[in-house]
Amino acid sequence: MVHQRRTVAAGLIAVGALAFSCVLVSAAPAGAEQVPEATAVASDSGSCWQEDVLPATGATVHDLVSPAAGTVWAGATRVTSEGKTTRSSPALFTRGQGSAAWSEAALAPVTVDSRVNALDARSLSDGLVVGDYAAGLGGVMTQHLVDGQWQVAVADVSAQAHGGGLLDVDMTDSGSAWAVGWETIEDSLTPDPDGGPSTVTYHDEPLAERWDGTTWQRWDLPRIAGSWVLNGVTVLAADDVWAVGQTHDTLQPVVVHYDGTDWRQVPTPSYGGVQGELLGITARGGDVWAVGSLKRDVGGEIEGLVLRFDGISWSRVPLPATGRLTSVTATPTKVAVVGADDGGSYGFALEGRSWRSLRLSSPDQEPVWVTTVTADATGTLLVGGVRPGTESTPALPVVLTSCE
Repeated sequence: MVHQRRTVAAGLIAVGALAFSCVLVSAAPAGAEQVPEATAVASDSGSCWQEDVLPATGATVHDLVSPAAGTVWAGATRVTSEGKTTRSSPALFTRGQGSAAWSEAALAPVTVDSRVNALDARSLSDGLVVGDYAAGLGGVMTQHLVDGQWQVAVADVSAQAHGGGLLDVDMTDSGSAWAVGWETIEDSLTPDPDGGPSTVTYHDEPLAERWDGTTWQRWDLPRIAGSWVLNGVTVLAADDVWAVGQTHDTLQPVVVHYDGTDWRQVPTPSYGGVQGELLGITARGGDVWAVGSLKRDVGGEIEGLVLRFDGISWSRVPLPATGRLTSVTATPTKVAVVGADDGGSYGFALEGRSWRSLRLSSPDQEPVWVTTVTADATGTLLVGGVRPGTESTPALPVVLTSCE
């Protein structure tokens, strides 16, 4: 069982069909800052990727997990048009051991709008999918795999919630799990004196839910800011859980820790910017890695951010020049991070003290917009996302598998 990836959902629309190819793509830009733990210089060695396009229309891959050797699951969101509106629905695609073909698995049918924001699994028979708040359900749509069948399990939210969702989930070997996200709370409603639409004000509050194998339980969190959210979670032990996010009012990264009793805020290290966010988190061998972005000044460019906890304290890890990072995974030999912006996708692997470009973009192809990265039991990297459409070609939901 592998659950080493962390990601944040992305709202892209994809249209797909089944395809297979091996792609060699070009390097991303590199920087030159150095610290003893790592060297922020990307090597020029290439990365080879096998690209699979999933058998779907209107779907985008948001998360990946390898629940057993040779097996990969891709959580996705299918978007369909219904008149002048669109509807989001959860989808799951699987690739079995010894097979190059992907097929769609049967999730429990739902009649409410919801994405698949994240998924995790501890085996082929025990997994979780988490999505969005739906008023028709009275909480957040999640699904649990039981005896080979996916069943809807609603996660509670506060009575004042008017929206929200769970953005990440991490299962343990015992079948329990933690999931984190946000809920949107209504502050006030002011009717228009002229009979027009009322003015409604909202703020966001973080959401942390624990799965006991059967039901979800909502947990209290410290009040860190007037409006803030959690984007990623990773479980090291029953009394050692980390989650990351950001404040909305002060635009600062947030790290919180669960010690088996309560959630508490943990100070983040100096990260070199005036604004920041943390979007993904993973753990391996006692180390915890978190990724996101920063701005050195309010009007500055968005840069990638990597933080590492070594069991004692958090520190910033320099990396090559890059934009916002949305997902991170760790294997016994490397840490891999990915992200995307208007210029395309980028990714790097930290091996020893040096970063190596994953070469996710190619100048002679339409760019893949990546959303997530994971690793299977052998350490092989898998990247999920979408190849955006053009005027003449549809968008294609994709999974890239390292063929190094």
